[in-house]
Amino acid sequence: MFYGFFLDDPQRNVQMVFSNIEMQGHEHGRYLPTIKRNTNTEGRELQRIIELCLPTEGTRSLGFKSYSVNLSQCSPKLLTRFTSLTSLDLHGFTITGEQLGNIFSNCTQLKYVNIKSIHSSTCNISKALEQVVEYDLKKLDLGDESIDDEKFKNIVSKLPHLTELCIQNASKISSQTLISHLPLLTNLKTLTLEHCTNIDNATPSSTATLLLSPSIKQINIRHCLPSQTLLLNQMFSSYNNLKSVVMDGRLMGNTANGLQHLQTCTHLTKLRIDNAFSIPDSSFLKLAANQSIRVLEMEPISSRMYAILFNQTNLCKNLISLKISKANCDLKAIKMIADNCKMLKVLHLGDSLLTNDECVISLLQSCTDLTELSLQRCSITDKSAKILFSSNTLTTLDLTSNKVTDESVALLKFNWTLTDLNISGNDIMNRGMKVMMLENDTLKKLNVAYNKISAKGMRHVFKNMSLTSLTFSSKDSIPNELIQEILEKCSHIQHINVLN
Repeated sequence: MFYGFFLDDPQRNVQMVFSNIEMQGHEHGRYLPTIKRNTNTEGRELQRIIELCLPTEGTRSLGFKSYSVNLSQCSPKLLTRFTSLTSLDLHGFTITGEQLGNIFSNCTQLKYVNIKSIHSSTCNISKALEQVVEYDLKKLDLGDESIDDEKFKNIVSKLPHLTELCIQNASKISSQTLISHLPLLTNLKTLTLEHCTNIDNATPSSTATLLLSPSIKQINIRHCLPSQTLLLNQMFSSYNNLKSVVMDGRLMGNTANGLQHLQTCTHLTKLRIDNAFSIPDSSFLKLAANQSIRVLEMEPISSRMYAILFNQTNLCKNLISLKISKANCDLKAIKMIADNCKMLKVLHLGDSLLTNDECVISLLQSCTDLTELSLQRCSITDKSAKILFSSNTLTTLDLTSNKVTDESVALLKFNWTLTDLNISGNDIMNRGMKVMMLENDTLKKLNVAYNKISAKGMRHVFKNMSLTSLTFSSKDSIPNELIQEILEKCSHIQHINVLN
């Protein structure tokens, strides 16, 4: 039973996909078709996709992740027959206001709506939102420059049950309106502010008040904070119930104390800092001293910060998940991670140079609870890959864009723990594909895009009955006929992603 479609090149494969959807869609009932970016899919084609693959009853989710999808040619009431929809993602759509209004007024079971980046020239979002009825919408991603104070107040009044709200590019909503009306959303748990220029004009104290709604547990702040350090100090010192914070490190570049009050957020378990290299040493040291943090993501990180983070034994000792990038890791650095973070279950070291194979050995020997490891673009060779494929604890492994060949993949026939493997962008050939498909029984999710696997190698997929997700590239010398055959015959694979 297929649950998802991901297609980068509809001009090449559109008829194949349509015929398969027509055959499978009504039989199995539920689909989440996703047409990826850089497509030029017109409304009539989307209408056919919807009519063929989405039955009226039972459909729960619908999403088109694209910036050039044009739905304006479809019937205004095309989507309204799916009265059971609970999730609708229209990010980047070209759609008419009448269509959007009909969706809001008829699909009354919606729990999640994403209307960010909808083309304002063809759709007055604020007018469409006037059709919103008072139903139990839980999550709204909102971003449109035509929404002003009054229209935003109207939205808030009609959606009292929101638990997640993302506001992006809402430049006509004043900070005072946000401050006065967001607290009315008493169930709000996650607030995301992106590129909201009016927030920049608010005083630190009033902006902090905005963020201090008693119910909020997660705050994501990107590209919209004022430069004053006082805001962060006041926010973190006044509100210690936060569980998750996402922010941009560049906002802290001019202060040595901006993160000092994170130590008082005793409930903070997840912290993500983009552009972490901008954080001053003193602030970074205080950040790492928060022993409540379990999940830490910092990308990219500088070698200087890396040394600060792991040279002190009392820092980050309770981490179960660590994601850092661009940290050149020699054996000493890996041992610092292993010695400090003995509870690690998830580790991502993207774009980091592992100087030798001893790094991988040390990592697996010391972090005995590690189940998920990502080493994207880390210059991993077969020698290190053999060590990784021999692990009896890893269940998820990402080796995207490395130097792995069939030589090390052969060891997967002796691996009984790995269920999710991303080995795209390597040098895997038909022999390696045969091992993964015929001699390994545990793999459930596999990404082999951008390798050297021909049609002969891909045919081994037909003999594997354990896969539930497969990603490959149409550029890997795989003809359309074979792709169609895979879609038709491998009904046990729930997600098939065909990349351009």
